[in-house]
Amino acid sequence: EISQNGLLRAEELLSAIVTEVLSNAWRFVLEFLMMALYIAFWLSDPMPVGNNMEELFKRYIILKGFACLGYGVCVGALLHALSVDLAAAFGLAAFLLSFVPEVGSIVALLLPAPVILFDSRLESPAATLTVATAAQLGLKFVFANVVEVKLVEADQ
Repeated sequence: EISQNGLLRAEELLSAIVTEVLSNAWRFVLEFLMMALYIAFWLSDPMPVGNNMEELFKRYIILKGFACLGYGVCVGALLHALSVDLAAAFGLAAFLLSFVPEVGSIVALLLPAPVILFDSRLESPAATLTVATAAQLGLKFVFANVVEVKLVEADQ
């Protein structure tokens, strides 16, 4: 009876956790889509803004896109070199999530962790995860603080 009661409590707890995670994930997706729509409408010029400001913002988004594309390609190549499954998908996710300030790069960094840790083909999944995480942090630092800055400086 005690073990049955414990299993029932564990099931209720797990159900509550899953429900909470799914409801927050849905809210995140919805807010991301709303932000994407807002940016798309803003870039298509529905609000009157000065031509200089509009051109400056569009140019920044293009340069940011190039930096994010470079970061995503490098992450995909890194994970491919480490023999991680779905390397291209993680590279694409890194590219897309690079547009989300602060949180996006953290999510992109954590996405391949379960695939790496549970891959039985890797000799040392923990070491591979450590190398992948450190390399992604280094790549993010270089692209955010060097490449992106140099692109914006060169554009002026």
